[in-house]
Amino acid sequence: MIGLFVLLSIPKLIANPQDIPNLSQDYQIVSTSNVLKNILNNPDANLTYEGAERDIENINQVTPVSLLEEYGIMGYRIHNSEEGRNINDSGIGGKTYADYMDSFIRLSLHNPYPFIKQKLYNYQQSIAAPQMISLYSFEGESYNGDIKSLFSDLSAEWETGRINLSKNQFVWLSGNPNIEPKRQALASTIKNLYDLYCYKLQRFSWIRRLAVPFLVFIIALIKLNRKKDWFYFFVGAILIAELAAIILLSPEGRAYYYYPVTNLMNLYIIIGILRPKPKSNMNLSIT
Repeated sequence: MIGLFVLLSIPKLIANPQDIPNLSQDYQIVSTSNVLKNILNNPDANLTYEGAERDIENINQVTPVSLLEEYGIMGYRIHNSEEGRNINDSGIGGKTYADYMDSFIRLSLHNPYPFIKQKLYNYQQSIAAPQMISLYSFEGESYNGDIKSLFSDLSAEWETGRINLSKNQFVWLSGNPNIEPKRQALASTIKNLYDLYCYKLQRFSWIRRLAVPFLVFIIALIKLNRKKDWFYFFVGAILIAELAAIILLSPEGRAYYYYPVTNLMNLYIIIGILRPKPKSNMNLSIT
């Protein structure tokens, strides 16, 4: 189990540069924001347990609860922008961060239904499934600050990133004027195929992505039951556990959070189907 946690922590360690010491903490705060929004907007939320007022105050020290109630993650970013920081920089650390996370955990434990509902909603969004799960709506007074500029700035930054990413696709083919048109055509073809798969064939897409974990589970059981293949069973169990961890920890319903594990699951299924059967032992007897 320890080895599994170390393995799953490697991408986080690589992505967390030492010169940004609070990056990991800020991302964990981001991952709590939409859950807190759903809890706070639940009319049946349990906010009267012993210590609940202190927990709400600890949350409020990082992001005003009024912003979380209305905007969730965007409320966190609005607050940071108003404080003159990067939109994802909470500007906190140490005890304030620890108190915040402890309070978030207690609020979630006392309100498991809106927590699970938010996570399943995120997964529903990530696979582009029809909306079968809805969240609680904000019904309070709307925030009176000026957030239009923040939204427009974010949209501009997002579009710039998309353009830069498009330019960098197959960059190793660029530089030659004879090859550049072919590179652009290749990048455009892949984009069109992806859009066709995700949007034009949306029903097939979400059904397939929803079925993949179940196929992994079934193949793992078959390998264990029929062939006593413990290695293949444990690999499948690890993939399912990693998917569950991503569902529980991802802040939003974005598909790219799931790409690594779902691609590995697809490979697992293909190998499981095509993997040759082990040769049975031949018992020869001499009479």
